[in-house]
Amino acid sequence: GGTADRPWLGVAGATLVFVAVTAHLVALTHWLRRALPARFSVTVRYYLAATVALLAGVPVGAGMLVIDDPLRPRLLLFHAHVNLLGWVTLTVLGTLLTLWPTVLRTRMADGAVRAATVALPVATTGLVLLGVGLLAWWRVVAAAGLSLFALGALIALRPALAVARTRPPYAFASWSLAAAGGWLMVALAVDAATLLPAADPAGAADRFGAVLLPLLVGFVAQVLVGALTHLLPVVLGGGPAPVRRRTALLERHGPQRVAMTNAALLVLVLPTPPFVRITTSLLVLAALVQFLVPAVRVLLTARR
Repeated sequence: GGTADRPWLGVAGATLVFVAVTAHLVALTHWLRRALPARFSVTVRYYLAATVALLAGVPVGAGMLVIDDPLRPRLLLFHAHVNLLGWVTLTVLGTLLTLWPTVLRTRMADGAVRAATVALPVATTGLVLLGVGLLAWWRVVAAAGLSLFALGALIALRPALAVARTRPPYAFASWSLAAAGGWLMVALAVDAATLLPAADPAGAADRFGAVLLPLLVGFVAQVLVGALTHLLPVVLGGGPAPVRRRTALLERHGPQRVAMTNAALLVLVLPTPPFVRITTSLLVLAALVQFLVPAVRVLLTARR
């Protein structure tokens, strides 16, 4: 609807998404009422908060299809932050509670569940303040909310650092997840640097593209690739031997891929000439292809 300039078609699609996510929220609430272990109960609460954030972001995104006035930059900033920090980042933070020690093949850090429990209200309070600050364009409130969200993320990630000190990352999946955590902090810092000096919402919206690279590629993409590298061989099953073969295939050239991706991202974040950025972006694309080709091969082999 948005691409074809049919705004009400887009609104209809957003309505369907809203209904589906509401059903998702009801299902998660049902799971939370069951006798889950503490670590899974906390994770479900992160998913609930992330789902509520998406339910707040969807109507605003639909509204941008039909609203074209000075309020649009504020709606854009709200929509982007609530979806990327709320829906995506809270989901990842809740998942890493159990995924990170599983990837490192070690036990969860002492106090990890408590840290995640404390971090969630801090991060969600920050997200609410950030959303209100962006809609009203109160930069001080927005900055306070962003700082609280960053603090919540640090509290949630602190047990992961404790685990890494006793069992350092040793393979592609673990190094990819570790790098993603660092890029999340970089993205939040860049976000603050774009919001605070902005004279108006339109200026902040124009500069928000600088946040997307470290957040979507550095954080989200590396979490996704690292998690799939670890989970895909296990989910496909077949016994220990096939799992080991698939894992070895997906982990191939791991150090080179992690180093190339993150060095290229660092160059892209810094102010560099256009031809350097184009060449460097090809390195990120090459690293993605190095994952996709063996992943497709693993899927086809498992299907046969």
